[in-house]
Amino acid sequence: MKKKERKLVSWMIGITLVFLFVFIPALSTYAEINNVAHNHSISFVYTFDSPIVNKIEQEEGLYDQVILNDAPNYGNPGAPELPRKNVKICIPPKTEINNIKIIPGEKIVLGSNFYIKPGGSLFPLSEHSFSSQPLRNETIYRSNETYPGQLFSQGSIYWFRGYSILIASLYPVQYIPSSGILYYFPNMEVIIETTYTGSLNNQFRGLSKDAEQMQKNVDNLPEIHQYQTMSRSPSETSSDDDLLIITTDSLANAFNEFVDYHNNNGIRTIVKTLSDIGSDDPDDIRDYIRERYLINHIEYVLIGGDDHIIPAKRLWVDSGAGSSIEMPSDLYYSCLDGTFNYDGDDKWGEPNDGVGGGDVDLMAEVYIGRACVDNENEVANFVDKTLAYLNGYDSYHNSVSMAGEVLYPKTYGGDYMDELIGNSSAHGYYTEGIPIGEDGYNISTLYDRDWSGGGWPKIEIINKINSDIHIINHLGHGSSDHFMKMYESDVHDSLTNEKYVFIYSQACYAGAFDYDNCIGEHITTKTAHGSFASILNTRSGWGVIESTDGPSQRYHRQFWDAIFGEQILEISKTNQDSKEDNLYRINDPCMRWCYYQLHLFGDPTLILYDAAPGPRLQISDVSGGIGVNIEVKNRGGLAAQNVSLNVYIAGGMFGLINKTTQEMIPILDVGDSAKLKTLVFGLGRIEITVIASTPDTNVISKSINGMIFGFLVLIQ
Repeated sequence: MKKKERKLVSWMIGITLVFLFVFIPALSTYAEINNVAHNHSISFVYTFDSPIVNKIEQEEGLYDQVILNDAPNYGNPGAPELPRKNVKICIPPKTEINNIKIIPGEKIVLGSNFYIKPGGSLFPLSEHSFSSQPLRNETIYRSNETYPGQLFSQGSIYWFRGYSILIASLYPVQYIPSSGILYYFPNMEVIIETTYTGSLNNQFRGLSKDAEQMQKNVDNLPEIHQYQTMSRSPSETSSDDDLLIITTDSLANAFNEFVDYHNNNGIRTIVKTLSDIGSDDPDDIRDYIRERYLINHIEYVLIGGDDHIIPAKRLWVDSGAGSSIEMPSDLYYSCLDGTFNYDGDDKWGEPNDGVGGGDVDLMAEVYIGRACVDNENEVANFVDKTLAYLNGYDSYHNSVSMAGEVLYPKTYGGDYMDELIGNSSAHGYYTEGIPIGEDGYNISTLYDRDWSGGGWPKIEIINKINSDIHIINHLGHGSSDHFMKMYESDVHDSLTNEKYVFIYSQACYAGAFDYDNCIGEHITTKTAHGSFASILNTRSGWGVIESTDGPSQRYHRQFWDAIFGEQILEISKTNQDSKEDNLYRINDPCMRWCYYQLHLFGDPTLILYDAAPGPRLQISDVSGGIGVNIEVKNRGGLAAQNVSLNVYIAGGMFGLINKTTQEMIPILDVGDSAKLKTLVFGLGRIEITVIASTPDTNVISKSINGMIFGFLVLIQ
């Protein structure tokens, strides 16, 4: 053996010995938490501002309305509306809750003789006329008992990618109706006692991107880090995938251009057919998605077929407002924990149909969109419109229309839609809406409320679409063949636009894709014009008489807040985030109904173009290999000037790695990406932090964990 070869072998043996004696023990510690059964408690304190009490006049009299920051109002029809705080707490791994205690702070009396506004009547948006609000529940309003009389109501335990999350509610404001005394607690401590079980949820993957998203999902952070010491799920693939398309053998090739586009633009996409799955049964399809989630680490699923080709699961729901129904729901393919029929009856999706008789899984592991296509021509419509939108910024992306119809007496869709413009603090919770003016979009309104002669005619919405509108928000009446005052024939005979629109509508049944070609299908896939993507209801939307606090509105407001408030960009994620932000209200009337029925008809990876001056930067990729590879993309409406990209890598054996790489990108055009590779040498676990900014935008950052072996970096 030559001298140089002996030195190389000696060096490799040395590195291997270091790895065996130093790094393997570290991996062992990293892979498993202390396995001693024990009890544990979590304590978290919630603080509240002093409530504001406003006078509000309604037809039957003058009421008081309580507003408490970050605690939306809620009251059953006829019962007092009072604030309620959403609680989201991560439960430690391998434990279960055995007790919850609430310790309120000092009781502060706000006064007496308050007459709290009652909750309004809920009605489906398919109805056109109702007489009045419900009568007050006099049993409550004459009572000497404190209302709601509880400080805490436990919702359910849900799981997000193996993390256990308690969703519950606090009631910091209390009311004694007979005397009108109103008081509140400025702070409330929640103490959760847990017992060690030794069992880890089987959807846990231990990926850094899962932990990063969990930090946005819950109020407490230390417990998230405990999960990161758990062993990971096995991986049988050397490369991850982002998007899974499920379709049929006959339609698979029609998606080729769509697949190529995404693979060439950083979204790793695979196509599987029902033949690969071996079944068209929803249970088998869900099992297959779960398998790809665990093995390929997929993030998104596109169902490439109409309901009669790739059927959705039928979920049963009681509205809580006098009706129950079965509806198709792709939520079943998105939320992968446990069964949706624990009791084994003919009703799937009941609140006791989850693991052990608890609620069904309502937090998404993967994010879903559906292309309701029957043949290659309809696939071509879907692909052509989607790629036309993705292929670059256009000046029409600056235009938004808000369309509102008369709903009920003294109840106008325009009032609802106004809450989506700018921002809103209506009903005790804050949401960011679509920005307007110099720093936002050009927003026009089309409201029956403001239109003389009985409301706007359908030609108005047709003309808007044909004159190139980017986004339409709509609230009005609808059916499976009718919404925005258009019928299916109008979609085919009157729409001629070559620049396509995104539609979010609260209308009833517009997305009923289990019917024979609903109007939502017509406007997205059955014509070459119309919409490239839409979010629609498969059954009735729900509103409230003489109020804008309708159940469907809560989801609509949270959808735009996800984009402009939380910077959640992909429309499948924003749709799901709008649901999970309302999860603590899931058992309120009509909320589960809306949760199940809201569907994205479109590409789940798609990000809407932002017309705001200045860029919207997105750190689109952090990957390993020889060094660390970074990609940043401009998803804004204008070119980004002087983009500062900073990469920090720290950790390694004995903490020896501490490297900073900086790069200035003079200009990043709309839709363009910039890539940066930084080399680093070492051994052990590392943390990679990427920060991107421009002088006139907010800083965005992304942190991810990895392993380094010499120059080779593996992202976890």
